[in-house]
Amino acid sequence: MGHKMRRFLFVLPCFIPDTSGYAHAFAGFIESLRARSHDSIDILTLKHDDGTAEKENILGCTVYRLRLRSIKLQAIVTEIQLWKKIMALQATQFYDFIVFETADYPFAAYLAARKFGKRMMVRIHGCAETEWTIYRNEWEFRWRRYWSRRMYDKTTNICATSTYYLDYVQNYFLFGNPLKISTKNYFILPNIAFTGTGDKPENMPCIPEHIKSLISNEHITFLTLGRLDVYGEIQKNIKRLLLALSALKRMHYFPRVRLLCVGNGNLLPYLKQLAIESGVQSNIIFTGPLSHAAVTFLEHHCAAVILPSTFEGQSMFALESLAAGAPLLLSRVGGLTNMVNPEINGLLFDPLNIDSIANAINQYIIGMHGNHEAVRKQSLIHHNKYFKPDSIIDCFIQTVEMIESDINASFELLSGSRAN
Repeated sequence: MGHKMRRFLFVLPCFIPDTSGYAHAFAGFIESLRARSHDSIDILTLKHDDGTAEKENILGCTVYRLRLRSIKLQAIVTEIQLWKKIMALQATQFYDFIVFETADYPFAAYLAARKFGKRMMVRIHGCAETEWTIYRNEWEFRWRRYWSRRMYDKTTNICATSTYYLDYVQNYFLFGNPLKISTKNYFILPNIAFTGTGDKPENMPCIPEHIKSLISNEHITFLTLGRLDVYGEIQKNIKRLLLALSALKRMHYFPRVRLLCVGNGNLLPYLKQLAIESGVQSNIIFTGPLSHAAVTFLEHHCAAVILPSTFEGQSMFALESLAAGAPLLLSRVGGLTNMVNPEINGLLFDPLNIDSIANAINQYIIGMHGNHEAVRKQSLIHHNKYFKPDSIIDCFIQTVEMIESDINASFELLSGSRAN
């Protein structure tokens, strides 16, 4: 696909070699953009703890990393450092577009929107930029709440991984004000997932043997993932999932059911005790943290992935599972609904209703698990139809071209007005 070469600066909270869902989302998008275009891409992100160089080359991009100088005032210092670095880079690199991947740095993004106007865009990815920013009362989020509202008020180009986040911005940051909402450009740019090949168990030394043994016809193994701390539990809803499993104890297939719960946090002892009291301690395995390769393997080989989130825009875990061909049992919330064609590649349920979660698990085992390979194929078809990397990158390039046309038209109109 041919187009003129542009220079982009992507501002990211994290990047390779970080292993977070955010980092995988950014890497997937940028790697796909590099493969699809000849654009020049620089990346500005935070310093990784492993001693990575301040400047390096990854995926054919120049990566600049900032080391934080203060912990006590981290939010303020990070924003100011980022803005100073953006201006220093712009003075020598002359970027065509500044792209804030996430709204995690609203003060720096606000200054960028004032400085660069329509040549700046922000893309919303997760709850840290939406629900957490609006409702958490820690100082960092109160700071972010104020500047997020000012940033969105000033920013023209607002992207998101799903319509859920665009609606959230319009309702909670622009307060449903039609005079403000109508002045913005809105674009949907889903994330891009790469999941590897799903090697055989013997080729995966990163997976503990007791977990490998669960990938067999003897078991019906489900996979879930999430932080197991207080705020993680509020969103990822593992407690209700355990109670839903408990509701199925009388089913004839129940001794074969296993739930692999990947993650860690200070609520883990509580969840283990709840599993014991609910009588499902033999059916749930808390794996602790696993490598991305190990999670990828499980996505390829589990019976199905379950994500019972109470709210979610677009989960990278769910998207990677879809790309791996996993059947999906997901909450009927936010951007998760876009990943499931009900009763074709999975099922949707009400995450606040334990019976609804239990019924979805039961319906899958009784009605769909026996046709497992066909369901997996449908997940791959669904992914390729709605989340194909080339299509997403083409959409991004078209978005940039539309913004450029708007800029040129505004410039010509302004020039004409001055001439008159």
